[in-house]
Amino acid sequence: MKASEIIASSAQKHGINPNIAIKLMHKAIMLPGTKIMQHTNTLMYIQMLNRDVAKVFFVSADAPLALMEAIHYFVTMLKTNKIDLIYMNLGPQHDIMTALHANGVDMKKSTNPQYQLEARV
Repeated sequence: MKASEIIASSAQKHGINPNIAIKLMHKAIMLPGTKIMQHTNTLMYIQMLNRDVAKVFFVSADAPLALMEAIHYFVTMLKTNKIDLIYMNLGPQHDIMTALHANGVDMKKSTNPQYQLEARV
């Protein structure tokens, strides 16, 4: 699937207007230090906040097993790139939180008031 199809599929699954979701994601990737990566039918939006800290957001149209594989890939990529701390703002992403936890990334309440969650990678 193309990134726009993944965003649209995930948005529909969570009761969000797909066109609005695509526009919001497009606007988000225009921020400095931001990119989107894809593995299977899962996207990771990443915005580098400094050399070892990033804000991340995941969007997926994957079935549970493929999602687990994708999250494993992204967690490995974060570690390889020496990203030690990630921040997230929670959306309707219970399946993603479960996959992160299964891959050793335990999100907790953020100490930074700009974000809802944080985790050491």
